[in-house]
Formats: sequence, structure tokens, C-alpha cells
Amino acid sequence: MNSSKLTVISNLRPFLLLLVIINHCTPVRFTSYVNGGDFEMLNMLQNLFGHILTPSATGLFFLISGFLYFYRVDQFTLDVYKVKSSKRVKTLVVPYLVWCTISASYEFLYQVYQWHANGYPISFNLLESLWCCHLWGEKNLNILGWSMPMYGPADLPLWFLRDLIVVSFCTPIIYLLLRYLKGLLAIGMMLLYVTQLWTSVPGFSIHAFLFFTLGAYMAVDQKEFCLINSESLNWLIVFLAVVSIAIGLYQYPQSQEGLRYIQQTTTILVAIAMVWLAKSINEKYCIVIPNIIDQSSFFVYAIHACGLFIAPTSICLKLEQCSSFQNEWLLCLLYLLSPFMVYGISVVYYYVLNKFFKPIMPVLTGNR
Repeated sequence: MNSSKLTVISNLRPFLLLLVIINHCTPVRFTSYVNGGDFEMLNMLQNLFGHILTPSATGLFFLISGFLYFYRVDQFTLDVYKVKSSKRVKTLVVPYLVWCTISASYEFLYQVYQWHANGYPISFNLLESLWCCHLWGEKNLNILGWSMPMYGPADLPLWFLRDLIVVSFCTPIIYLLLRYLKGLLAIGMMLLYVTQLWTSVPGFSIHAFLFFTLGAYMAVDQKEFCLINSESLNWLIVFLAVVSIAIGLYQYPQSQEGLRYIQQTTTILVAIAMVWLAKSINEKYCIVIPNIIDQSSFFVYAIHACGLFIAPTSICLKLEQCSSFQNEWLLCLLYLLSPFMVYGISVVYYYVLNKFFKPIMPVLTGNR
């Protein structure tokens, strides 16, 4: 792969990962209620990262995956599909099952402890834990008023990996549609995304299919890691993204329904803007990400909120719950620092395991 494209992607991943992590530092979201305060600035930050920017970050992870899947693939034949599918069994399916099994085992043992100590009933289903044991977003409605909830496995952030596995095995259909429809497919998928006219079956999210398809379009048709080549048009997208973010921040505290109609549009605009800005910054400045940051990105994503008591997010959340801060600025600072703490702890885990338990790392990271 062209080194500049590889550099853009490598430099973008840690930034996107921080946006995902900050959304999982959830107890800070409830600090105002726990401490009896009402902090508008803190709530605004949580809305900005949790409801507006994070969907764009996960979308860009799908986009990067779609781009890398099809980059330099001149003819997508059955043999190419078999080779790529075999590789993704090792890089996606195996680590997905391992991490979800670890989280599910911990959850089961915790339920056994609660049953023994407090008499609580054990409610555990292994298959659900590996695919869809968590539910959120029941109030999300599409344009027809149908509920569009999200489901996640035992290691909740790995809903992304689950959906990536599904969309990766659907690539022959995506490639065939791209060959004949080209940009029309991308536009059509965007319309489906904004209106949410899609299925809510776990693993088949429109979020995954849209952004993976956009990445595939960039690789197959554009041959560049950029959706729009016009600089003036990209600046217009950046402007519209900023405006839509401002509208989202204004509407969210007042109307969940109002945000619903612009959130998907904002996600697309912010994602397109991020791709172009990352590409532009990479062309102007020589930014070098330390190897350990780039190499550990998958491990950090998998472990940061895997449900274990030693999970980095769990450690930071305990610190937050023990804090007695009443100053809003200190709470905001803690909230903004939390993803860096989580990221740092995760990288330390990666370094220790890679140094002393190297044989297990290919299984945990998909041989990355």
C-alpha cells in the first residue's frame, strides 16, 4: 500500500479510538446525579462525545476496513474472496470469540457469586453472550416510527467486530453493486442510513454496511483514501459538520426527537470531514505515531471495556465514583482525561502481555 495512505490510517486510528473510549467512561455521565449537582458543561461534553462524535468514529473504523479490504483488488474473484475470508477468520472471528468468551465467563462467575452470596437467580445464555446479550437504544425510531435498538455481545464494544465480520462476508454483494451503481450505491446507502429504513437484526447494522461500503467505494472507484477530491467542497462539508454539531448540542437537552432527525446526517458529515482533514494534515505535517500505539490499537479496543474488574475502563470508573468533586471544571477535566488514562492502562497491559506471554498475543489480537 502507498505509504502516505497507510500513514493517514495509522495516525487516524488512535484518535478514533479515544473517541470510542470516552463514550464508555459512562459513570462520569451520572456524576451530577450522584453528587447532587447539575452541570451543564459536563452534560454538553457528554452529548458531544457520546451522541455526536463517537458514531462518526466507529463509522470511520468501518470505512477504513472497507477501504483496506478492496484496496488494490483489480478483480474480485471467488479465489480472492476465499483468501480474504480465510484471513478474516483468523483476524476477526477468532479474537472476537476469545474476547467475548472471556467476558461471558467473567459474567457467569459473577452471577454464580451473586447466587451464592445473595440468592439471586442465574440468568446466563452463552449464545446470547457471544452475539446479543446487551440491548440499548430502544427509543431510537426510524422515519416510519419503528424501534431500531442496538445489540451487543458480552464484550460490549465488540459489537463493532461482530458487525464487521458480517459485512466482510457480504463483500461479493457489495462489490457487485459497486461495479454497476458506483456512487449511486453510496448515495442510496446514505439515504437508508439517515431514514434508518433497515433491519435491526443483530450484526446487520446499517451503520456497518454504509461506512464499509463508503470505504469500498473509495478503494474500488476513487483509488484514494478520500471521498471528495474538491477542496472547496470539502471545506463546505467541514462547515456543515460544525453547524450540525452545534444544532445537535442545542437540541439534545431539549428534544431527543429533534436530535434523531439530524444525528445520522451529522455522523456522515463529520466522518467525511475527518477523512479529508486527516489526509490534509498528513500531507502538510510529518506526524509519527509510536509503533506501540499503532500495534496495540486492536488490543486496546478489545480490552478497554471488556467487563472484567481489571478492565481499564472499570479502574477509571472506580476512581470517578470515589471522587467527591463538586467543581464542574474539575469534573469536565476528569471526563476529558479519562480516555487517556484508559488508553494508557490498556497499552501497559499490551506491553506486559506481549513481553511475558507473547505466544497468546496472536490469538488475542488476530495476529496483528
